Amino acid sequence: MQSHMHRSVEMESLVETLDCERWRRLSWDRKDFDDENIGCQEALQCDWSALEVLEIHPCEMDLSEGSPFACAPQLRTLRLMASDSDYHYRTHEFPKLCPWEQLEELWISYDDYVVLVNLCSARSLRRLTLEGYCRQGLADINPEILACLEEVRFVYGGVSKFLQEMNVLGSMGSLTSLELSSNTTTPAAATFVVPPCPSLRNLIIRNSLIHNGTLIPLIRALENLRSVVIIEPCFLLPPGTSKLDDAERTIMEEGVITSHVLNVLRGHRLERLEIVLAEDSSLLGRQTDVLDVIEYLYTISLKSAVVGIRGGVELQPPTLERMKGLRRAGLQIWSA
Repeated sequence: MQSHMHRSVEMESLVETLDCERWRRLSWDRKDFDDENIGCQEALQCDWSALEVLEIHPCEMDLSEGSPFACAPQLRTLRLMASDSDYHYRTHEFPKLCPWEQLEELWISYDDYVVLVNLCSARSLRRLTLEGYCRQGLADINPEILACLEEVRFVYGGVSKFLQEMNVLGSMGSLTSLELSSNTTTPAAATFVVPPCPSLRNLIIRNSLIHNGTLIPLIRALENLRSVVIIEPCFLLPPGTSKLDDAERTIMEEGVITSHVLNVLRGHRLERLEIVLAEDSSLLGRQTDVLDVIEYLYTISLKSAVVGIRGGVELQPPTLERMKGLRRAGLQIWSA
């Protein structure tokens, strides 16, 4: 008991010393405190009037009698990180965590993100990052929230789920940027229709081996794209892939940036294009195809471009010479 009281006094002194009312960012991890008797509320009682960004890792935070962050008038960004301990979020109490109605950015790194977004009155959200695996997807989110989102990022889990329900884009009238970032292979989806999404300007594909049968209809439907970033995984066929099925092997042998995808990009008035090939794609042929598209788009609308190979592999000399020529002609082009 004395040890617990002593630690409590230390915590109170620490909070007073740190001048928390001036903090703009806070990352809270229960593991920072090794005494199990010190609760989250005890450590977090403070004036958070200047707090703008809050990151929380799971802990036994009982919100039944209120939250330390209930009064945080400047809070705009909330990041809920994944659990790697015995602590878990009490999702049903989340509406009490903070003033949700003023949040503009939400990053959720655990599985129940649909439940959370619907449960809380987060109708001011503009940027949403979903990092985790979930049986539900964007289609299950409140349509009023979907209609206001401007930027959506899928990190790791959720990419395959989204690609199976791309009809949800028709409900996202404010969406300007979409990022699909995953380290998994995504086979061709079943027959689907991608609805128009005229507001979408930026598409980012990062580390995701998405089958051309899915990616091409997506790019083709997004008629107003102005910026495209496609970054292949480091290796298309990494060691230990002998057990791949035929569909997975086809994707990994062809890669994401195929001649078919590049031809579809020719049909857009892109202003920015970034292409980074897999490390085992140093052959001149793929680089030539990429430069052909860049040269064509430069005659129409392209203002800047980035070309590279993962792992710091150098581009072939003929590719570098063509890039120098484009740079002399006025295109802002760099190697990644």
